[in-house]
Amino acid sequence: MKTFAFFKKNRFIFFLSFLMGFSSVFAQDKMFIHTATFDNIRSDGTFSWTLISHPSATNKDNLIVSYLRETSTIGSDGDRVTDPVNVRYVGGPVRIMLPFGKMFNGMKFIVYVPSSHYKRFDSNYFPVEGGLLTLDHPDLNGKPNLQPIFTPAFQLSIPRAFGIYYNNNVWKIFTQNNAGMGSNQHFNVVYGGDDVEIMRHTATAASILPAKNSYSYIYHPKLDNNPNALFVFSPAIKYNHIQTEKQFKVQYESGKWYMTTAHMSPMPVNLEFNIYMYKKSLLATQEVSNQNGVQTYPNPVKDVVHFASAQTISKIEIYDLSGKLLQRSNHHEKSVSVNVSAFSAGNYMVKVTIKDGINSIKLIKK
Repeated sequence: MKTFAFFKKNRFIFFLSFLMGFSSVFAQDKMFIHTATFDNIRSDGTFSWTLISHPSATNKDNLIVSYLRETSTIGSDGDRVTDPVNVRYVGGPVRIMLPFGKMFNGMKFIVYVPSSHYKRFDSNYFPVEGGLLTLDHPDLNGKPNLQPIFTPAFQLSIPRAFGIYYNNNVWKIFTQNNAGMGSNQHFNVVYGGDDVEIMRHTATAASILPAKNSYSYIYHPKLDNNPNALFVFSPAIKYNHIQTEKQFKVQYESGKWYMTTAHMSPMPVNLEFNIYMYKKSLLATQEVSNQNGVQTYPNPVKDVVHFASAQTISKIEIYDLSGKLLQRSNHHEKSVSVNVSAFSAGNYMVKVTIKDGINSIKLIKK
């Protein structure tokens, strides 16, 4: 009776504690870093994997996983692994697998647990033609701007790199060396989400570092100087346009995020990536303007201003307020950087030409 009386007297506290515990389950981060350690690495002699213990990933079969490289691991055995990242759920903790290579202590992965806009595609049940798996689904068909990403869900027969592209009103996953897709190939595909910002990165000649040609700088103001940013990605490649057996990683170095090749070989020029950035990890910024589909940052600017668009930028012109043309440059890229350090402080008008027309942007030089 005393126990019951104590519970009755403090029932509000118990109820509040229950709500806090209940809500914490749903407040778990949906994107996080997983590190392979000696404690969570397993092997059966053929396959090697690491077990994910994060509560958000418990009993989930829809994970998206990308490689993360840290400067301290460059050149290590784990850094040299070039196998495609796979995930597999067979009950218990979800596995990140390297089905054709060894999992090393210290390897890092970024894991995304989508809560909506995802589907599992299986080569046994969806159309396959040669090295192509057609993602035939009403949520994706006829939607070229979705920019989906994917992760193989335990591929057994093809130790290959994959790409995703849009053609004839459907999205397709293909083997990058034109090998057959094979049976029992499963892919987790995500095509949106309220907890992510989606961008397209193109590894252009301007974004690839001359001294480190395996690095492509990812232009985005919410990523710069933000070592805690989290994002996952997939190569978005036109079929038969760029053929590469490369795997890719993201790396933060000297205040910037880079897309890198997993084995430090040259980054293919014009290779594109669909990137899903976790909103909770992004920096808030008031120096980004987005006018008519052209993003400009930083604005105000001191030295270099970046222009980005979903469409190809063909020309950039900078005028003073009297209408005098100060600088003109022609391009064929979706991300362009312009050095304005020689300009005097003040206001300028920039005209950015894309497919839909000319966008006039007010630029403030500090």
